[in-house]
Amino acid sequence: MPVVDIKVNGRTYQLSCNAGEEAHLANLAEYFDRRVGELATNSGKQVGEVRLMLMAGLMVADDLSTLLDRVERLEAEAQRQAATSRAVDALLGEVEGLATRVEALADLLEST
Repeated sequence: MPVVDIKVNGRTYQLSCNAGEEAHLANLAEYFDRRVGELATNSGKQVGEVRLMLMAGLMVADDLSTLLDRVERLEAEAQRQAATSRAVDALLGEVEGLATRVEALADLLEST
């Protein structure tokens, strides 16, 4: 199992992961470190490391929650659009059927 060195808030940690996931883990750690850095810079006071990590974890959870809500709204909109598309297709089928009947009636009227 590969071990990846990650750095968060100036400290290095070694984490193991599945083979092939090293780059993904490193990217996640960089994102988390940025969030920790934002808090450390903007807090204006010394905050304990555990509290800092907790606050950063909550910020990341908030980011995830916001994105999940957006995905849910987009999926609902896609379902509405798909239902609308199916309804339009059904109406077009009915219109085509009516057009065929009108043409048949016109042909009948012309032949009499």
